[in-house]
Amino acid sequence: MPKITIRLIGFLKKYSTIQRINLDIPEGTSAGEVHVFLRIPNSEIFQYIVNQEVVSADYLLRNNDVLDIVPPFAGG
Repeated sequence: MPKITIRLIGFLKKYSTIQRINLDIPEGTSAGEVHVFLRIPNSEIFQYIVNQEVVSADYLLRNNDVLDIVPPFAGG
């Protein structure tokens, strides 16, 4: 079972009281499926970054990956 680290960015931090979430995930879990474990609505997610590289939601996570989950944001 792969172990990953999750970092929630911006307002997504409201879904956890810790900055780095260590999580055991089932083999074959994609970046886009992790939000279900954390009870984060998919509509609040803009982008996934794994090991400092932008990935698609269907990227399959591997042992020791660091996943940053980024919310939508607005500039002005």
